[in-house]
Formats: sequence, structure tokens, C-alpha cells
Amino acid sequence: MNGPLLRPRYDRKIAGVCAAFARAYGWDLTLTRLALVLLVFFGGGGLLAYVICWVVIPEEPLALPYAGTYPPPPVGYPPADYPPTNPPAPPPSV
Repeated sequence: MNGPLLRPRYDRKIAGVCAAFARAYGWDLTLTRLALVLLVFFGGGGLLAYVICWVVIPEEPLALPYAGTYPPPPVGYPPADYPPTNPPAPPPSV
């Protein structure tokens, strides 16, 4: 198994069930979708299995940055005169 069984928020056609299985088990996504279509048309239980998986498999969490993923700010940041005490003068009008 390559990862958790989670329905992705992107790269999905209907609900992401096929994409979830393809990612979790390292299968080809196109072949996974083709197998589902064959199950729906010839097996009869493919549609019911898809709907059950749609309800049972959780959706992937939102991608939020973790603390520590950004480099630390440079030393002396913000500058000592921030915010500036004397803002620049406006340009002269013509």
C-alpha cells in the first residue's frame, strides 16, 4: 500500500473513488476506471460498490502548510525603522 485510502480533492471525475484506490495501491488510474466501468456494465454490483465507497472513504484534508515548512525570516527582520516614522514626501505636482 502506497498511502492512506483517501478520496483526492483534485484529479477526480465524479467522486474520486477510483483515484483513491489507484493512489493507495499504486495502480494505473485509467485501468482502475476501466475496471469500474466493466463492473458496472457486466457485474451489476459496480455502481453499488462505487456509491458505498463514496460514502465510506473519507475525503483528503485541505492542504495547509505546516509550521516549519517555511524558512525562518532573515536576522534583523523586520528592519529597525519599520514601520517608517517619516514617510516619504509625495512627488511634486506639476
